[in-house]
Amino acid sequence: WSPIRPEDEFLYPPTKDEQIVNTALLTFLDSLTLHFDLSVGWSIHRMAFKATFTNMEFQVRTDGYLADSNGDIKAIVEVKPLIRNNKETQIRIQESHQIVANLLADYTSPHVQRRNKPHRLIISQDRHEIYISVAEYDDNYIDYLQTGHTRNNPFLVMHQYGPWDTLNPDAMDDLGPIILALTAIAQTY
Repeated sequence: WSPIRPEDEFLYPPTKDEQIVNTALLTFLDSLTLHFDLSVGWSIHRMAFKATFTNMEFQVRTDGYLADSNGDIKAIVEVKPLIRNNKETQIRIQESHQIVANLLADYTSPHVQRRNKPHRLIISQDRHEIYISVAEYDDNYIDYLQTGHTRNNPFLVMHQYGPWDTLNPDAMDDLGPIILALTAIAQTY
């Protein structure tokens, strides 16, 4: 599947309210996992995270998340009422900020096991297109976030997959098993 061509964007005006997209995505995610005995679940609750550094801090809010019964966030949900092409740079920056704030929350948590996640995951829906983004990082990046040290080339890399068009049944047939697999895997870390 591919993003909307710029010349076709006029066919897809922004939705009236971001909450419409949020409810649609979380209902879809929940319906995929509802009939399985999983130790994690999707929530429409908006979670706030604060990232604090030596000279500054910022706060982010998610549009929902996947968490276990102890409140450990396994995946972040982020939605926009418009197609990604319109504000791709800003959307990617926001999603990266959410990952950073979630990482710092886990690494400052008294629950040490929260630090052992193999990756960070964001499920996004921008209007009618769903994306999956996986954040890749290493201990050097965590050290950079906590101390500001830039030795050993610390980077966070966001791998984006999609879009899957919610108006296309074949795309949704392809996406369903992927989301179910990611959800099942998330309960193991």
